[in-house]
Amino acid sequence: ARNGERAPEAPVQAAAQAARDGIAIALLGDAKALRALVAQHGGRRKAQIEVIESTTPIRDAMRRVAAGDAKAAISGAETSAIVAEADNGIGLLPGVCAPAVAGVFATVAAPVVVLDLGGSGALVTPTATVQRAVMGAAYAATLLSRSAPRVGLLSPGRDDPPETLRAVDAALRQCPVDYRGPIPGTAVFTGEIDVVLTDGVTGRNLMETIEGLGAGIETLIREHVRGSLLVGAGALLMSRLGRSLEQKLDHPGFGAGAIIGIDGLCFSVHHRSGTKMWRGAIQTADAAARAGVLDSVRRRLAAV
Repeated sequence: ARNGERAPEAPVQAAAQAARDGIAIALLGDAKALRALVAQHGGRRKAQIEVIESTTPIRDAMRRVAAGDAKAAISGAETSAIVAEADNGIGLLPGVCAPAVAGVFATVAAPVVVLDLGGSGALVTPTATVQRAVMGAAYAATLLSRSAPRVGLLSPGRDDPPETLRAVDAALRQCPVDYRGPIPGTAVFTGEIDVVLTDGVTGRNLMETIEGLGAGIETLIREHVRGSLLVGAGALLMSRLGRSLEQKLDHPGFGAGAIIGIDGLCFSVHHRSGTKMWRGAIQTADAAARAGVLDSVRRRLAAV
């Protein structure tokens, strides 16, 4: 609970809210500081929040998952550090080449799973991509209730794709998923696809572009509303639409990146996340554990 720009306050507040929903939480870090915050925010359910002294909270969280003492681990540290600790502390699922980070994005139709968002494009091979397609489909089917997830490979937008991409495309066509072929970037948000496959670099760039666009639009609207009474009046008239849009975009999974390919449930929270995103990550981890996401991934990988 000490990792992230708004830690430990944001994760503790989220833990208190989750405890009120009946979710048992263990907070790892500076026990004295955490207990003080739990006493402040925990309310009547603070007994459901366990505080554990730890100087290496990510590592210790992974050990608890590996030992069966926790259903899932969540951290706001750098994604690469979380992936490394998960790999070392829990280990990969049998036969998996490497872990990948799967995020849930909003679209005009329904949420879409995008992977890999880990920032490393070093392992773009047919075998690794097929495994990620299978794991991503399992994640979408179990967590998002998609009966037959449609899988697409994000195209680099070139008429003559590189040989590696052609080999990956050919392997995916033999994969036991509903593969729809290479897709343009515009198809990510139209609802045509349920699982989007990218290499880590492209996926990370996509995520950062979305974050930057959202922040830019928010700033633009705020400045125009402040500078014009007419625009401000229009903004008030649009408030009902805005609330409707917020509900559509308010899926708990948007706050958490699942580290899939690990033999345990692990989630990454953006380091700038506030209480709402931390709570969404906790809800996602709890839902994943209850829905049996890990067992679903194991079964689908065994069929490859």
